[in-house]
Amino acid sequence: MNGRQGWLYISENYLGFYSFLLGVEKKQLVELKDIKDITKENSKRNMFADSLKIVTKEKEETHMFSNMFRRDEVYDLLVQLAGQAMLRVLRNAGGDAPGHSTSDPSNSPISERDRSIRSPESTSSGFVSPLKHDLAAQKRNMDLCLHFKLPLTEKLVMNEINVGYTSGSVPTSVLENNYYPGHLYLSESFLSFESINRQVPPQQHLPLCSLVLPLYTIKRVERLSSGSYATSLSITTWHKMEHVFHLHVHKTICEQFCGALGKQLSHHRVNMKKLRPFLETCESENMLNAEHNLVDVSTEPMGGLGVQFGYPGDARKAKDKSKMKLWRKYFQGNEVVRLANGGF
Repeated sequence: MNGRQGWLYISENYLGFYSFLLGVEKKQLVELKDIKDITKENSKRNMFADSLKIVTKEKEETHMFSNMFRRDEVYDLLVQLAGQAMLRVLRNAGGDAPGHSTSDPSNSPISERDRSIRSPESTSSGFVSPLKHDLAAQKRNMDLCLHFKLPLTEKLVMNEINVGYTSGSVPTSVLENNYYPGHLYLSESFLSFESINRQVPPQQHLPLCSLVLPLYTIKRVERLSSGSYATSLSITTWHKMEHVFHLHVHKTICEQFCGALGKQLSHHRVNMKKLRPFLETCESENMLNAEHNLVDVSTEPMGGLGVQFGYPGDARKAKDKSKMKLWRKYFQGNEVVRLANGGF
């Protein structure tokens, strides 16, 4: 920085530079929330990729750091920390970042770590995880939330495992169309799956099959007999949809996954009791469950302005009863799984 050799220090909220050379001391402190842009640059006449340029917001100051041995690693770390600093600023200002959960800030993994570090009791009694290791775990959680569009407060309970997904409990072959090999992710409130196989171009970045199951919608979990060295789980949801996952991992990992899944399900017993009253407020549930009486539809649902002022069109006046029956049969006979053709 300014042609001076020194040391670069990175914390959760600040970026510091210190130099003491030939009796001359130089200090520079930059708040991460004030960083406007971070770019990679080349030094020594554009010959060596070992520099970072940091531009601040208010004063439009430019700081150039060169001769860095781990430039790319420092860049990734600063980008992640600057993003988290902005999330804290927005949360403290009374607003949230786009897509950020509006739940209690005490449930946020960032705020929990802040309190543990700043609390004298936790610092003296327990060991605080290193910053780099903690940030790596946060990055995995953030990638999971953004990929499956989950609340940003979600955290992984176990690492991904290799599974094969089928619809229903009938044994299927790998060569059949309704078998999807992929990865299964277990977080605090969701069970997420994504197939390895991708769609044809130009949508080759999208999976053939993906699903997200809230844990409080799961009614039953049972093991299926798949042989001595294989484990399969049959998961039945509230709407009596069965999802079968064939776990292609070691038996010890299977036991760990089943134990973690059972533990997370026990934490959502309160939410499971709240599911039925919530579904009664959904107009789609009235149409879907009118014949099977899965929910009580005798009372008028509190479903919003549509219930009070009506919905566009009237099925009876338009004589569309046959269409309503076809839609009802379609929803009752198909899994809520996103497929490559856009169907469910």
